[in-house]
Formats: sequence, structure tokens, C-alpha cells
Amino acid sequence: MTCAEAEPLLDAYLDGELDLMRSLDLEAHARRCAACAAALETEKQLSAAVAQAPYYRAAPSLRARLQSPPADIWRRPAV
Repeated sequence: MTCAEAEPLLDAYLDGELDLMRSLDLEAHARRCAACAAALETEKQLSAAVAQAPYYRAAPSLRARLQSPPADIWRRPAV
């Protein structure tokens, strides 16, 4: 595995989304490559920080606006 192949897989690896062979390939590459090992460690630290951050629920009015499409989204354009 090259760095170019490893880089886009880091997030999926940390999320447990890679199959076993890809995970093992990425781990082996990170053991040989200081740059990818550092990137993986940085991603791990970021993930841990986000997991520890407080969670704030959106106001009910904002949640309702975000969960319902705008009324004019289904309107056909005038011809």
C-alpha cells in the first residue's frame, strides 16, 4: 500500500468500516511509514476530542426547519 492509497482510507479505518484485509494492509503501511502513522495518530486524537465534546441539541424550531424541505422545492419552474 502506498501513502496515496492509505490516506483516503484513514477515516474509514478509524470508523471500523474497512474489511479485514484492507485494515491489515493499512496497519502494516502505517508501521513502515512515519508520515501515515502520524496522520493516523492525529485522526485518532481528533476523533477522541470530538467524542468528548459536549453535545448541544438544536432548538426545536431549527430542527423542524432542517428536517423539512422548503415548500417550493417541489414546484416546477414556470415555462
